[in-house]
Amino acid sequence: MAIYSSELTLRDARAKYFALNNFGDDGGYDDNWVKVEYGWLRFYFPNTRARVEVVRYHDLHQILTEYSTSMPGETEISAWEIATGCTANYAAWILNLLGFGFGLLINRRGVHRAFLRGRYSSNLYAYAFDDQLLSSKVGEMRCLLRLD
Repeated sequence: MAIYSSELTLRDARAKYFALNNFGDDGGYDDNWVKVEYGWLRFYFPNTRARVEVVRYHDLHQILTEYSTSMPGETEISAWEIATGCTANYAAWILNLLGFGFGLLINRRGVHRAFLRGRYSSNLYAYAFDDQLLSSKVGEMRCLLRLD
């Protein structure tokens, strides 16, 4: 059963995604630092403008694909985004290659499946991040990106 109903707009699904994952009302886009945890490992890195630009799409991709925000889920969405093509967005390539590489260590099978899925679908990076995109229905976008 899907977490994000096909009838939700991406805006409403994103609000639900933020709430379900305790990301705050703005998803942490305005935070200065990003904290990553995996087991006892914790590290922080700057929440740069380039990262925020990428994560706005990344969050929508997680909604549409239903990959979780757990570390294995993050490695899967990284593999999926690489397979769909990050266009000329260098920040997306860097962040996704890091996730993909880590996934090869902790989630090889999941990364492989997500990469194969991505080869047959597309992503939102070429779309303007605007009100029109956020007003789109989850189901319509899943169909458009060949995720249904």
